[in-house]
Amino acid sequence: MTTHTDPVPSCVVWLAWGDKYVLEAARSRESITDRSLRTCLITDRKSAAAAPKGTFDHIVEAEFELDSYLRKCELWRCLPAQYDSFLFLDVDTRVIGDISLGFDKAKKFGVAMAPAPRYALERFQGFDEIMRSAGVTPRGQIQFNSGVIFFSRTPGAQAVLEKWDELAHRFGSNPGRTHDLSMRFGDQPYLSLAMELLEFQPYVLSTAFNHRAKGELIDGDIRIWHSYKPIPHDINANPDVPYRYVADGRVRTMAQNHPLRKVVLRAMREPMDLARSWFKRAIK
Repeated sequence: MTTHTDPVPSCVVWLAWGDKYVLEAARSRESITDRSLRTCLITDRKSAAAAPKGTFDHIVEAEFELDSYLRKCELWRCLPAQYDSFLFLDVDTRVIGDISLGFDKAKKFGVAMAPAPRYALERFQGFDEIMRSAGVTPRGQIQFNSGVIFFSRTPGAQAVLEKWDELAHRFGSNPGRTHDLSMRFGDQPYLSLAMELLEFQPYVLSTAFNHRAKGELIDGDIRIWHSYKPIPHDINANPDVPYRYVADGRVRTMAQNHPLRKVVLRAMREPMDLARSWFKRAIK
């Protein structure tokens, strides 16, 4: 696995509270094999004692203002000050490949993320209501998955993460308001809405950096596994074989006659057919 040589190392961060999830964060941390990376657990004072000694380089005891998943939106103000480049990971993630591209792109663009399996922001549990309340017209905007976030201390990234926090406080923190939908939405769509409001363009990573194991197709190597499901032993055994997916704990290949495979092939061939047609006309 690639080793970083930056004078100031990058830091991998988990945010968890409650003994169960602190221990899950520790299991995720075990998957970090690049010794140049530093690690940090952000938790509350009550849960800090559950972290196995020596597992994390830093433990930050935060006083959260929000509840449940929305606490992730408070990430920016909880970070250890000595680092400029970060990777936030949900506790159900495992790093199983080279992730250096994510750090490099975050340093250049501020944020690097992969789309969510449910990538239609406005269709996520009726989030179009929140979008309109925030002054954004739903027009097919993308939703990114907030369980894997590469980011750096750039003004743009700071503005996005602070706006994430602001939106969570505005729409998800007051139990007496119509828009108190913290359990319905969690933290994730607010981050994509923050980027939309600020017209911020992150670097878009492939889902190899955030594989959710929900039956989506695999192309190449999986680099970050994002699921409590067991990782198949042969997940990256045949990276050049297309149309792979995970089902029942096994890597499978879509059959030649599978209807979806035909759709994918047709989508791939259409641009090629158009190019051939254009070339034939051009040489006549």
